[in-house]
Amino acid sequence: MFLKEKFPEEVETEQVLDMFDFAQSKKFIKEGTISLRAAEAENEMLLQNKPVQDPEDYEDQIVHWKTHVKAMRQWSYKNRAPAEVKKLMEEHVMATEMLMVEYAVKNPAFAELLVGLQGFPLFYVPQMTPEDTIDPLMITPEPMPGGELPPEAQEALPEDFAPEEMATQMPGEPTVEPGIPPLDQQNGSGGPLPPIEPTSSI
Repeated sequence: MFLKEKFPEEVETEQVLDMFDFAQSKKFIKEGTISLRAAEAENEMLLQNKPVQDPEDYEDQIVHWKTHVKAMRQWSYKNRAPAEVKKLMEEHVMATEMLMVEYAVKNPAFAELLVGLQGFPLFYVPQMTPEDTIDPLMITPEPMPGGELPPEAQEALPEDFAPEEMATQMPGEPTVEPGIPPLDQQNGSGGPLPPIEPTSSI
């Protein structure tokens, strides 16, 4: 209890209740305690190179993940566990992380809890799709014959977009800003600028 008071982030409440055997009483039983014992039982089986069932939706995945990772961070696991045991443990933790990421996509509140998990994720790397890495609005669509955009591009345009705002210059022509007349029309005559007579003044 002293460690729980001084280091609340390092000592879980479920562990304190389990140490005092309070979890045996229905008055003190908590879901976290049940999940802790279930995860510890899975650790015992995995460390004995015995496969366990894949994570289920009804389990407390955060408690399971922290319990599995705690066992993997021990010196004995790193230096004495056989390669096949490590592989089995890593696969189970990866399956747990995959399910947790799926929860986070659907539930922003759950995603905030994952931010506080030190080292999460250890093994699972979400697969990125082209839709996740490329913003369709950042790609300039090619106009169709006649200057019209394809239907899917027209749907992505803002409601107040005016077609006349689109640039219609040909390759090699100078860039003309929308709403600004060409240089030969800015002097008000509409024709070319008059030649400037050379002077002797500096």
